[in-house]
Amino acid sequence: MRLNSYGIINGYDDGTIHPDACVSVAELLTIIVKSLGYKEEASGADWAQPYINKAIELGLIDEGEYTDYGVTVTRSSMAKIVANALSDNTVADENAVKAKIYDYAEIGEQYKPYVVLAYDKKIINGDHNNCFEPDRYVTRAEAGVVAVRLIDKNGGIQTPGNNGSTGPGNGGTVTSSAALYVAT
Repeated sequence: MRLNSYGIINGYDDGTIHPDACVSVAELLTIIVKSLGYKEEASGADWAQPYINKAIELGLIDEGEYTDYGVTVTRSSMAKIVANALSDNTVADENAVKAKIYDYAEIGEQYKPYVVLAYDKKIINGDHNNCFEPDRYVTRAEAGVVAVRLIDKNGGIQTPGNNGSTGPGNGGTVTSSAALYVAT
């Protein structure tokens, strides 16, 4: 997997990725913003702040929505962030999507539209029992899968353009999500 070589998800100092470790809000926002093709300057203890600011600017989250970005992110929160990152936010048949989510009634009202959209676009899916598990924490492995699916649904990832800037519309090249899996 080449998410690492694109700088979207990095491993730990010991060379491992810890796929079962839970992801904080700050980490997920960083992963999603990078998946949209943005590379922010980050350093030191506030490494995530530029990505949090970009997430707010892009409308992935609302300003003041989180008081602590270090908390572990839930699947409901991830659905909202990812749904807001999609370039296409139409749902073909909302009732059909809801029927596929057996624990739909357990999802908080404020998250339901985002979960439906993320399900419809096949960015997020349920467990083997067709349950979404809205309050379950997100792992690094799940965040990586969601990042690749988001890149695919949005048509690829934008690489830096001639002027060195990053992000969509900067004149850089687009790399499909399939290329993220090709070994070099």
